[in-house]
Amino acid sequence: ATAAALAKGNGGSRPACETCLGAGLKGSEIGPPIAGRLPTSMFRQMYGMQMGSRAGTGALMMKPMVAGLSQKDLIDLAAYVSEAVAATRDRYQRSEE
Repeated sequence: ATAAALAKGNGGSRPACETCLGAGLKGSEIGPPIAGRLPTSMFRQMYGMQMGSRAGTGALMMKPMVAGLSQKDLIDLAAYVSEAVAATRDRYQRSEE
């Protein structure tokens, strides 16, 4: 699956990322802002959640979301998240023109 498709969720057990992380992945009451973070950091965090080495409250909420994703899926999602700020900024700038 593409990163964008993964981020939109599967309509079942894996909701869209924005459900918890807010519009544009800029954070919400439930989850932190992750848009624009370094892809290597995002991959390490998601991988740690998947493997159980990250076990805080937020990590436990994310564990089912990353379960079953391949390393390629995690890499693609990490890249997608890191580009989220630029994509949002580009859409906003185009609407201003």
